[in-house]
Amino acid sequence: MLEAEKIWSMNICGSGVRVGIFDTGLAPTASHPHFQRARIQERTDWTSSDDQDSLLR
Repeated sequence: MLEAEKIWSMNICGSGVRVGIFDTGLAPTASHPHFQRARIQERTDWTSSDDQDSLLR
């Protein structure tokens, strides 16, 4: 499905890359201390809710 072997054959192994998936709200500014040095590349809101209570702050 992912066809990772094709990427690996090009010597792309992801060395030094970290991937995190958060199944909760994440404040757009990522103001929580654990994320101060994070480089958040993408956020997707799959809901139409404006409820802020579930945000990780």
